[in-house]
Amino acid sequence: MSDQALSAESKRIKGQAFDEGRALNNAEIERRKSIAATRMELADALEVLGISTIDALENSDNIDILIKEIDATNQQLEDDLARLKIMVEYAEIAAKVAEGLATAATKIASL
Repeated sequence: MSDQALSAESKRIKGQAFDEGRALNNAEIERRKSIAATRMELADALEVLGISTIDALENSDNIDILIKEIDATNQQLEDDLARLKIMVEYAEIAAKVAEGLATAATKIASL
């Protein structure tokens, strides 16, 4: 049973007692305690699994390869950014030239 299903069952038990306007009976209390214990065991197991997985990954050649690929991608992005900045500078110059040409054309046309 999943953690979500256990949580839903616990809430259902409590909600049913509330809807009926009564306190939880002993069987319901024990079942909710059992659910809470199971959820804790599940959380502990997931934590152990997560730690084991991280340990395995840290000791894996795949991580080294992934890090190198990420570094290479970052370098490519930095190069792309530098080229884009140069393109922006050229675009700004071209805009100024176009503005100057438009001003000159206006003056020539008014003659």
